[in-house]
Amino acid sequence: MSFKLGQNPSDLEMVNEFMKRIKSTTEEAKSVIHKVQEEITQYYNQRRSPAPMFKPGNWIYLDVREQS
Repeated sequence: MSFKLGQNPSDLEMVNEFMKRIKSTTEEAKSVIHKVQEEITQYYNQRRSPAPMFKPGNWIYLDVREQS
Protein backbone atom coordinates (compact mmCIF):
# COMPACT_ATOMS: atom_id res chain seq x y z
CA MET A 1 0.00 0.00 0.00
CA SER A 2 1.42 3.40 -0.94
CA PHE A 3 0.36 6.88 0.10
CA LYS A 4 0.34 9.92 -2.17
CA LEU A 5 -0.27 13.54 -1.31
CA GLY A 6 -3.70 14.62 -2.48
CA GLN A 7 -5.32 11.21 -2.43
CA ASN A 8 -8.75 10.67 -0.89
CA PRO A 9 -8.96 10.47 2.90
CA SER A 10 -8.55 7.03 4.40
CA ASP A 11 -10.99 5.23 6.67
CA LEU A 12 -8.15 5.03 9.22
CA GLU A 13 -7.74 8.23 11.22
CA MET A 14 -4.03 7.56 11.91
CA VAL A 15 -3.37 7.45 8.15
CA ASN A 16 -5.14 10.80 7.71
CA GLU A 17 -3.11 12.34 10.57
CA PHE A 18 0.11 10.96 9.06
CA MET A 19 -0.76 12.48 5.67
CA LYS A 20 -1.54 15.85 7.31
CA ARG A 21 1.86 15.81 9.04
CA ILE A 22 3.64 14.93 5.79
CA LYS A 23 1.85 17.74 3.92
CA SER A 24 2.55 20.24 6.71
CA THR A 25 6.22 19.25 6.91
CA THR A 26 6.61 19.44 3.13
CA GLU A 27 5.09 22.92 2.99
CA GLU A 28 7.26 24.09 5.89
CA ALA A 29 10.39 22.72 4.19
CA LYS A 30 9.49 24.49 0.92
CA SER A 31 8.98 27.73 2.82
CA VAL A 32 12.33 27.44 4.59
CA ILE A 33 14.12 26.61 1.33
CA HIS A 34 12.55 29.65 -0.37
CA LYS A 35 13.57 31.91 2.53
CA VAL A 36 17.15 30.63 2.51
CA GLN A 37 17.39 31.09 -1.27
CA GLU A 38 16.29 34.72 -0.87
CA GLU A 39 18.85 35.30 1.91
CA ILE A 40 21.66 33.78 -0.17
CA THR A 41 20.66 35.93 -3.15
CA GLN A 42 20.68 39.09 -1.03
CA TYR A 43 24.09 38.22 0.47
CA TYR A 44 25.57 37.50 -2.95
CA ASN A 45 24.13 40.62 -4.58
CA GLN A 46 25.14 43.10 -1.88
CA ARG A 47 28.77 42.94 -3.03
CA ARG A 48 27.96 43.20 -6.74
CA SER A 49 27.60 46.31 -8.79
CA PRO A 50 25.82 46.57 -12.12
CA ALA A 51 27.94 45.99 -15.22
CA PRO A 52 28.91 49.18 -17.04
CA MET A 53 26.91 49.93 -20.15
CA PHE A 54 29.03 50.82 -23.17
CA LYS A 55 27.70 52.49 -26.30
CA PRO A 56 29.26 52.69 -29.74
CA GLY A 57 31.81 55.48 -29.75
CA ASN A 58 32.70 55.21 -26.01
CA TRP A 59 36.39 55.07 -25.24
CA ILE A 60 37.57 52.22 -23.05
CA TYR A 61 40.99 51.30 -21.71
CA LEU A 62 42.31 47.76 -21.59
CA ASP A 63 45.04 46.49 -19.30
CA VAL A 64 47.15 44.17 -21.47
CA ARG A 65 49.96 43.62 -18.97
CA GLU A 66 50.76 39.99 -18.22
CA GLN A 67 49.71 38.74 -14.83
CA SER A 68 52.34 36.72 -12.99
